[in-house]
Amino acid sequence: MDIGKDLYGSIKLNGETVFYHNISQDKVKLELYNQAVAEGKITDFDQTVLTRLRKLYYGLYSGLIYMYYEPTNFNNIGNKAELMTHVLEDKSYQLVHGETDSTRNIPFFMYGVEHLDFNSWIEVQEGQKIWVYDLFSMLKIEKGVYYKLENPNITQVISKSSIMSHPGRDREDYSFYHDGMNFMLIDIFPRMEKSLSTHPFAKILAPEITRYKKDIDFDSIISDTHEILEETQKKSH
Repeated sequence: MDIGKDLYGSIKLNGETVFYHNISQDKVKLELYNQAVAEGKITDFDQTVLTRLRKLYYGLYSGLIYMYYEPTNFNNIGNKAELMTHVLEDKSYQLVHGETDSTRNIPFFMYGVEHLDFNSWIEVQEGQKIWVYDLFSMLKIEKGVYYKLENPNITQVISKSSIMSHPGRDREDYSFYHDGMNFMLIDIFPRMEKSLSTHPFAKILAPEITRYKKDIDFDSIISDTHEILEETQKKSH
């Protein structure tokens, strides 16, 4: 018997993130989490950040869809961090890499999702407070609370000035839509919309998918793709 195969994805999530479900299994952490939420020390990313993500593009998606639809894992966390440094360009911040309780303790295979070997978060100075924009939980958390919840072992801190002066920074432009493979969205969008009923960020994603389809003229993509297919079929006969 393949025990690993039987366990894979055995923890079912319905409207929860892996981060929150894992926190909820620890009484002390859950109390801290709930208290911080009640005190406004844990919130969603603020509206300015969400608006800026809507105005950026990453591959086939708007920045907002890219950030929120797929769970953060070892494959995409670097891309998400990079995108957020563009969103937060007018802020005083530093990018931090390290191990956290989430990366150390979560049995990712039990959730049926890709693992996270290390975490990355952005610490932003806002007034008298430092806020963590956490790329795993996709939450904005007051730094003191975040460090109590995640007990990070920091391996690298990258300053804003280092990021802004990086030689490749000028080549990074997420302000326009790359439409070379947009026909793929014909299959992708229906799957996205079907999954929203159990998605933890459905309230953010549902209106954004609708808006984005209008932004890229999705109806024209469908029409153009059908015309290409019809022409191809005609030529093959």
